[in-house]
Amino acid sequence: MLSGHCAIGQQLLDYLEAGTQLAVDLINTEPAAVRAEQIGTLPAVRAFMHARGQRRRLRVKDVARLQLLRSSLRAVFRAHDAGDAAAHINALLISFPARPKLVVDAARPAIAFEPEGDDFVAWVAVTAAAGLAFFITQHGVERLGTCIAPDCEDAFYDGTKNKTKRFCSNGCAQAASLRAFRARRR
Repeated sequence: MLSGHCAIGQQLLDYLEAGTQLAVDLINTEPAAVRAEQIGTLPAVRAFMHARGQRRRLRVKDVARLQLLRSSLRAVFRAHDAGDAAAHINALLISFPARPKLVVDAARPAIAFEPEGDDFVAWVAVTAAAGLAFFITQHGVERLGTCIAPDCEDAFYDGTKNKTKRFCSNGCAQAASLRAFRARRR
């Protein structure tokens, strides 16, 4: 039996959770009632990338490509069942093929799914799609959702024990609670 197998499993789970979070972060850059487009320019995409520790080469066309990817990822969060979610994820994995790779950095070696080349959008697609695929196998598609607040469509993944998350944040939940309270008082 291999020693350290739990550490390897945890490392892969951490990588895949980061992919799921990346999908959520990208979806939540979309314009909404309370905010403007967050990745509409090359400097904005660069800031998004740098905030995630990525220093890959960017091109002007990556702005539109990332926005299209965002729409594809949102479809996973709006999927009605696992089959629908799988169809969206598999389409991404076909469009952005990758291979598992041993990556050695300053901290420690790690396994990552990497596309060929240095394409930032492909890296985002692969990382997010792989993270979502494993998330769904571990937790189910019902743990992915979009906020039910009337002025918000942000994505989230439900990490609660009782699978009851319906809002993207405490702020949206509190605002909805306040609106309901005011409506009852009228």
